[in-house]
Formats: sequence, C-alpha cells, structure tokens
Amino acid sequence: LDNFGINMGSSRGATALFEKYHKGFIEQNRAETLSSPTTTLGNISSWVAHDLQTKGPTISHSITCSTALHALLNGIAWINSGMSDKFLVGGSEAPLTAFTIAQMQALKIYKREVNQEKQSRYSDFPNQALNLEKAENTMILGEAAAVVCLEKEHQDKAVAKIIGVGYATELLRHNASLSTNADCFQRSMNM
Repeated sequence: LDNFGINMGSSRGATALFEKYHKGFIEQNRAETLSSPTTTLGNISSWVAHDLQTKGPTISHSITCSTALHALLNGIAWINSGMSDKFLVGGSEAPLTAFTIAQMQALKIYKREVNQEKQSRYSDFPNQALNLEKAENTMILGEAAAVVCLEKEHQDKAVAKIIGVGYATELLRHNASLSTNADCFQRSMNM
C-alpha cells in the first residue's frame, strides 16, 4: 500500500501489559524482551502498519481524551498537504486495571459506589452520560476502539464526508480541566 499512512492513538497504551511487565521487573530486577515494543504508545500504529505492509508514515501519540480526534486531524493534514494519499486513523483504549481506575478516582471524576437506595436509579445505565439531572459523577471506564480510512477525493462507497474540524485545549487548572463556561468547547465549535 503505497503512500498509505497510519495514525492510531491511545491515551493509556497497553496498560495491563505495562503493569504486568513492571511487576515482573520489580520482582526479578530484569525486563522481559518484548516489554518495550509491546507497551509503548506507538505499538498500535506500528503493528497495524506492519500487518498491512504500508509504505507511508506511521504516527502515534497520546493526548488524553482527544487522542483519536487528533489522529483524525493528523490524517487530514497529511492528505491536504499532498504528502499522503490515504490515512487510517483512530484510537484504542483498554485501561481496565485497578491502578488506572484508582487514578480516575483520585481525580474525583470516577463513579462513586452508591448505596442500595440510589442503585436502582443507575442500574440500567451506570455511567448516565446523557442524564443532565444527575448530581454526582457517573463516569466508568470501558474498552473501545474506532478506526476510519480517510481519502481526499470523493469515493462512491464513502459513508461520510468531513467538511470541517475544530479543536482546542483547556488550561490545566483542576482535576477535570473544564472551564466553567466551556471555553474549549466553544473555541473548537467556532473553528
């Protein structure tokens, strides 16, 4: 696949594998041979490019919750610059380890355990993302991956067309880094 780029991002990377290799290092004072290539954030892009035998750029990055969006932005920029014909972009997460959940709990953004009286309100949909009446954090971690193939010219079998993109970065001022007036969201939507 000539001039076909890959940009797969991950906020956490191979969390469980990294923790397993680190535990082994602490216990045995040596690292496993594949601990580095299988736990770096770039391992997803590298393996996809290897499997597809692409000849274009292979990019990886981590930008917390907007990693897959930035992969999309990178792909669009490379295609628009003429440096690549196609780009496979996306993101993947599987951060379901006790340490990662403890990190989210320390930030006070993770779902708290609820008592039995409240449990019935949350049992069908524990994260309550669209419940604008909720009075507490209900975020839960899960596993997910999404990938799209970008091409510059219109394709007959295309399922969507990107007509604009927007992005912005919140200043790091507190745990969730969301401004009161959602300044970041406003900037990205205006863009």
